[in-house]
Order: sequence, then structure tokens, then C-alpha cells
Amino acid sequence: MTRCTNILRIGIVGLGYWGPRLIPLFHGLPAVSVVRLCDANRALAETVSAQYAILEPPASSMTELLSDAKKHLDAVIIATPPNTHYDHARQALDAGMHEFVEKPLAVTSVEAHQLSEHAREKNRVLFVDHTFCYDGVFLALREMVQKGDLGPMQSVSFEWLGARPKPQGPDVLWDSGPHAVASCLFLLGIYPDSISMHGLSYLDGGILSVAEGELHFKDGIIAKVILGWKGGSYRGNPIEKAARVTLAGEEKVVEYEGSFGMRNVRVCDSKGGSWMPLMGMTYDDEPLRAACTAFVDSIRVSPEHNRTDGVFGTHVVSILSAAEYSVSHGGR
Repeated sequence: MTRCTNILRIGIVGLGYWGPRLIPLFHGLPAVSVVRLCDANRALAETVSAQYAILEPPASSMTELLSDAKKHLDAVIIATPPNTHYDHARQALDAGMHEFVEKPLAVTSVEAHQLSEHAREKNRVLFVDHTFCYDGVFLALREMVQKGDLGPMQSVSFEWLGARPKPQGPDVLWDSGPHAVASCLFLLGIYPDSISMHGLSYLDGGILSVAEGELHFKDGIIAKVILGWKGGSYRGNPIEKAARVTLAGEEKVVEYEGSFGMRNVRVCDSKGGSWMPLMGMTYDDEPLRAACTAFVDSIRVSPEHNRTDGVFGTHVVSILSAAEYSVSHGGR
């Protein structure tokens, strides 16, 4: 799997919101160096390159970044808008790069599947940045579900609320939805048979900004999903800033709430009682740093470090595509 020098040389494409957050994290990993940046706004790329003392002149296109890439790069980070992911990821794979793609992997299940298969054929790591799947708290919750500590699962809910609106897209389904769907698949370890999703509110330009729906599973589990952007309202109440997951079993109910900076987990008896902090949880990890580390380890050590590979990413995109269809067909 590995094709890299002693130093893993990384190029980052997209310097809007997410790309600059990744630069210091990858720079901080042993024997990893961000050696070149790329953004359509060359002035921005030059400014950020200077900020992080990146000596290689920045590129303003994937073609420029990947020209003679094998001499300069081992991996590419794609942090551009979702509708560009397929083209950028395909180009990087064709150039022989390992790649880390911001969520979602693509915006159609066909594109996502093609990328997954292409990475397999090229024997390259395709890592989708579903960051919550690398949160140590989520790992502990998944283990509780697998061990049956909550009793047989009854229902679950996933709320991703309060992200900044994106009037130019993607809509809330493709912006916040990947977090909710990936978390659901990761924690439960099973895939839904059907989904019903309703659009509740739209921005002036027709961009979906608040949505709710349900994922239905074979064993009777129903997962409720609520998505909403900052400034909107849900069922008459202003939308708060929250990422919240509730796992309800026959014996216990566990609730996760927070973000990367502040997280907590509490538990109560399914038959009633007060909420109590769930003991034994540690919150000193940084999920995004853990994701970056997992990507590097997937290249250097073993693909098993990649929990969110092309296959997983394709499952997420397929569910989001079904949700999009459902919204446009009145919840069908």
C-alpha cells in the first residue's frame, strides 16, 4: 500500500473553512509535511503558504498541483465544495495519490462508488473525513452498543443543528447530513432499509435549511434525524448550536452532546430516573487530529486504520441521495 518517502508529503486543495484547520494538524504529525497548497484564489493560497512557511509555490488548479506530482507529493487532501469532490478525487487517484476527502465523498452514489472502486484498483488509500467516527467517545459508545450494555436497541436520534448557513450550497442535507448519517452507521453498525425525509424550511434562494426524517432498519429500530442551520427554527423554537446523539435501549438511554471542543455523555434508566454523567469517558482527545493520524497510519501501517474508506463513504452518500429524493417527493 505504501509509496512514500520517509517524510509523507501532502498537498492540500481548498483553503476556505476546513483546509486551513488541517494544515497545522498534519504538520504536527511525525514525519509528515504539508509541502504545497492549492486554491483557485492564488492570492489566498500565497497568503496561507506564507503563514505556514510552505516554500513550494502554491497552485491554483488540480492540474497545476498534480503536474509531475510523483516527484513532490504522496497524498492529497481535498477540502473543496462537495460538488467538486468527484473530479478532484479522480484526478488525484489517476496521479497515484493517496487521498483524504472532506465529507461527503461525492454527491451521487454512482460517483462515490466509482471513486471507491478506482482507489481499490489503484491500491491507494481513499479516506473520507467523517470526523466523528474518530472521536474516542463515539468509539466507547459503539462498544456499549455492540456489547449490549444498553439492552436491545429501541430507537436512536441524531441532531446536527446550528451550523452556519450556506446560501450558495450545499444545502443542509449535504452539509450537516453526512455527520448524522455517518454517526448512525458507525454507532449501530447496520444499514437502513428505507428512509423518509421532509424539508421544513428553505433559504430565499431555495436552499434547504431545516429537515427531519427517519431511517428504518430491519430489526425495527428507527433512527430520527434532525438537521438545521443557525438562524432557523425547528417546530417553532430557535435552532440551537448542538450535535446530539441519543441511543435508547430497553435498559438504558445514553445521550451524547457537544462538539469537538466540548463534549459530554450522560445516561439514565430506560424506565425513568435522573440523568447522570456516564463514568469512564475521557474527552482529552482531538477527533480531527485523530482522523488525520488514522489517514497517515492507513498509508504507513495498515488500511485497517481507515474506518471511513470509500465503501463506508459510498454508503453515506447513498443514504443522502435517497433522503434527497424523499425530500423532493414529499417524504416518500
